[in-house]
Amino acid sequence: MLINIIIFIVLALLFYFIYKNQKKAYNQEVKNLKLQIITSLEEANDSHRKYLNHTVLQLEAASEKKLEMQEQKYLEDINEKDKYINNLYRMSMSRGEILTYQLLREIKQELISENIRYDSEMIILNNIFIPYLDNQQKTVRQIDHLIVLPTGVYIIETKHLKDIIIHGLAKERLGQHASFFEALFPNEQSNIEKTFVIESQNKSPQTQREIKIIDQKNPALEVKKTAQILTSYLKEKVEFDQLIKPLVYFNYSKSDRNHVINYSELKDVPIFTERDEVSHYFKDQLMIQERVFEVEEMLEIKLIIDEFNDQKSFDFK
Repeated sequence: MLINIIIFIVLALLFYFIYKNQKKAYNQEVKNLKLQIITSLEEANDSHRKYLNHTVLQLEAASEKKLEMQEQKYLEDINEKDKYINNLYRMSMSRGEILTYQLLREIKQELISENIRYDSEMIILNNIFIPYLDNQQKTVRQIDHLIVLPTGVYIIETKHLKDIIIHGLAKERLGQHASFFEALFPNEQSNIEKTFVIESQNKSPQTQREIKIIDQKNPALEVKKTAQILTSYLKEKVEFDQLIKPLVYFNYSKSDRNHVINYSELKDVPIFTERDEVSHYFKDQLMIQERVFEVEEMLEIKLIIDEFNDQKSFDFK
């Protein structure tokens, strides 16, 4: 009986120690498993965090690059539109200016074909603008045509006016007819030359006729002022001591009803009404006048003019 009790106690203790060891091993295994799970979760979180950070950086870089590309495209579009607008400014010539430009091109081709000048020795610029101060206000002066030759710089004021054009008439030279002039231009000084158009309109098939007097700015005085402005501008940019020669060209086709009567006594502004007059003038200049510019100097003047006119917008500096 005693032996059975001892055996039972020994077996109970053996089972207890086996259970305790198994529980300890189980708890350690559970602990290790929890540690593995925590480590795996931390590694996963760290990996996910790195992936997210990398993805965010990629998105930011892509977004920044896309923004840069969009900005570049926007600037390119703006630049193209500015060029287009600028070209419209440069090419928006009136019919009269286009006719004068065509004539100048023909004159240049004649000079080249007759071996009078090379292509580089006649520069033609059309519808250009020059900055200047007018009563302390910054503004621009438009030039219909600017021609640079070895003999100098020339500017042409084109007038494409129909009907009868009276040019260069001054009150002081009218004598007993001065009252007529006074009635037309009551506030004008007696020595100022005027330019105006006499427009005749038939109101009926019989004898009734309406006469309209249209005052025009004197183109000779206007082109003289333009020459002074251009001279000052060139002197600011380069060593320039030449006299710019202003010209006026009335280029509407001459007929009995359309012609110019020139009373002007201004000797320093030639007035032309025929194509051949313009052509002969420039050929005579090249034949008679001394050379004052080399090709490099002519190109420098062109560059100065283009530099201002090729801007996105007129920048007064």
